[in-house]
Amino acid sequence: MSLHYTFLSSVRYHDAVAMMERQIPAAVATRQAYFWGLEHPLVYTSGLRTEKEHILDDSLQVIPARRGGSVTLHNPGQLVFYTVCPLILIPGGLEEFVRRMEVCIIKVLEDYGVACGIHPPHSGVFTPTGKIAFAGVGLKGTAIYHGVAINLSNDLRDYEAIFSCGLKTRVSSVQQILGKTVSMPEFSEKLYSEVCKRFEIRSAYDFRVEWEAYCDQHPDLAKGLITGIRFFNERKYWEAHEVWEIYWRRLSAGTEKTFLQGLIQAASSMFKLSSKPNSAGSRSLAQKALLRLQNESIQQLASNLIANFQDLIAWLQPYAADQEDNVLPRIKPFIIESNYEHQLLRDLK
Repeated sequence: MSLHYTFLSSVRYHDAVAMMERQIPAAVATRQAYFWGLEHPLVYTSGLRTEKEHILDDSLQVIPARRGGSVTLHNPGQLVFYTVCPLILIPGGLEEFVRRMEVCIIKVLEDYGVACGIHPPHSGVFTPTGKIAFAGVGLKGTAIYHGVAINLSNDLRDYEAIFSCGLKTRVSSVQQILGKTVSMPEFSEKLYSEVCKRFEIRSAYDFRVEWEAYCDQHPDLAKGLITGIRFFNERKYWEAHEVWEIYWRRLSAGTEKTFLQGLIQAASSMFKLSSKPNSAGSRSLAQKALLRLQNESIQQLASNLIANFQDLIAWLQPYAADQEDNVLPRIKPFIIESNYEHQLLRDLK
């Protein structure tokens, strides 16, 4: 996948939309993805799920946008990260694209010292003090466009006129959390760097070298678990398998090792369905995963690490059921919610 990136500073909303739409034909024809970092003067836009009660000020001028989600805003100090990405490059479509972007944003925010995570079933990125990043993408022809926005140092009072994304949840910013401003061009560049890592095709060898080094620096199971979970939630099942296996190899025999092996087999089962269609192999791996994960001692450990562990078990069961070998069940993506994120955001209203 060939990626292109430009930082544009301040651009009016209508001009940015026109720019994206002009780029779509070339992006689709050449199978190349484009990303832009920029900010907008204050503007309110409404997505396809906007309801009347989401707009609190009847006099507010709101621009309709061809994207998902509800009403939101863009204003100076908020990084808007737009894209034009051919749909064919993202097998799981809009949802997979959003999951990938969430992970990229989380990684950059954590590098700045902002504790954050996902808050299912809502899209975007959340902190204990409020939602900090927003996702709204749409389709035009065979391309994904629009993108995500991250509150860096913008005026949060502008949100008082709306329920952003249809939620009554508080909003936050990097400046509010850290007590200082961060460079928008720098943050945008770091975000693009993460996008490259998550979107570009890399060799298995390079991937393993990187994550072996990560494991050397972060040997605790919790780090390896949540890293694999993020790949799993992106539908990157091979990558989830590889990261968990790196940690699994370094564990001594015991419940932690057995638990991780169960997750590895679950990810491998999904990989055999999504990338290497093999119904019998997928079913066998799902059965082995359940055998380990349903063990009583494993369940106690797992429930301390995965907030929706029982839901994960229920989700996996149909893939372990008997079926004809030439019948490939359709994957219904599952979002694993780590207990770390669940505890981090438990008081968020």
